[in-house]
Amino acid sequence: MNLQPVVIGMSGKAWRKGSSLGALILLWTGLAPLPVLAAVDYQPLAPLTHGMTVPSDVAATASGGLLIADEDRDQVLVMSRQGETLTTIPVRRPSAVAASVTGRLFVGSKEDLSVRILDSAFQPVGQLGRGSGEFRYPRNICLDEAAGLVQVVDPLDSSVRVYNLQGGFVRRIADSGGLPQDCTVVGDRLYLLDQPLLTDAYGTYRGARIRVFDRQGASLGSLASTGSGAGQLRGPRGIASGSGNTLYVSDAFHGVVQAFRTDGTYLGAIQNASQPMNTPLGLDLTTDGRLLVATGQNAQVQAFSVPAERQPVPPVPDIDANGSDGPLTVAAGSEVAITISLAPGDAQAQAADWWLSFETGGLQFWFAPKGGWRRAKKPVRLYGGPLFDLAPVTVLSTTGLPAGTYIFRFGVDLAANGAEDPAQYAGDAVTVTVTGN
Repeated sequence: MNLQPVVIGMSGKAWRKGSSLGALILLWTGLAPLPVLAAVDYQPLAPLTHGMTVPSDVAATASGGLLIADEDRDQVLVMSRQGETLTTIPVRRPSAVAASVTGRLFVGSKEDLSVRILDSAFQPVGQLGRGSGEFRYPRNICLDEAAGLVQVVDPLDSSVRVYNLQGGFVRRIADSGGLPQDCTVVGDRLYLLDQPLLTDAYGTYRGARIRVFDRQGASLGSLASTGSGAGQLRGPRGIASGSGNTLYVSDAFHGVVQAFRTDGTYLGAIQNASQPMNTPLGLDLTTDGRLLVATGQNAQVQAFSVPAERQPVPPVPDIDANGSDGPLTVAAGSEVAITISLAPGDAQAQAADWWLSFETGGLQFWFAPKGGWRRAKKPVRLYGGPLFDLAPVTVLSTTGLPAGTYIFRFGVDLAANGAEDPAQYAGDAVTVTVTGN
């Protein structure tokens, strides 16, 4: 077995040997991956390969899409759930991406050392702190959705900097002597992937551990240890958590993703024997139970099906105005076309009530199965019956809307009792403003 050390720079256009940019990882050629234990149920899927050169981070959006940071191309690649390229977001040297359930996106840049806030249409709406120069290196971003916090891992500052969702600074969590890499949140606990300085008979080197903090930044201990045995880490780069109490850690030294319970119990390793991961970096989980791993040297994002992480997929109604989620502003006399569609999710064929309405000037209008749009004080059901995959259909096309603001709504509820039930309602809305001449 060849055990010659190879030092690979984790940044730069061509993975330059000996690069001083970014963190360095010590890779040993010829080292066999860790054993895969039966405690982790997974299945390799086809990797995503289109349109990327050196992907370093990946995030799943609330709508099921994917964000992939590619420093080499100065862009964040936006893909559909099926892996189709939708668009790209130009960002100089993107280092990290994260997506909130509200649709807001957070993108770190190594170029100006900032984290930008984007809306669901990928337009800038803010920044963390002062913006440019706020960080020494925004390596990774994790969100505490329940507390409304954005947490940025900065290895060159040996810290995690915490902000609110509007970008205001909240606190700094110190990682003295450490080289923090990534973080994830489970409940009210922050799990910080770290490379601390260790010393033994052979000298000083960077080890590996998972530090645990409470929401206020108080240390609660650590998990895992440094080494090449089962459940030990070498060169960890990314961490993610799913719907349960499982932590997934990308291990660049071993070329696998290692899984642990939040109490530190080792569950096993995830890998694709036919397509080994060379330097796995950022990773994330989707609601449909896929583990996505950015593998820089492979120029791809590897994917694995992890059944335990699959969350129930609710019905997703959608309503658009002129093909847009809105808000839409048009002049009087302009055409307004309202379309609806429905993805039933796991509720396919389940009985439900369907509702379609709009309000303007304090008045409510409902679309009835007979007679079309009509004014009513109480909800009028559009349809009662099983949910199915509804392709986009136009329910209103007119040039005659008077000046004013219109809020169109389309939704379904699974109570299926003929009455609108907010507790079981899933819906979407779009706002149209018609200006005067």
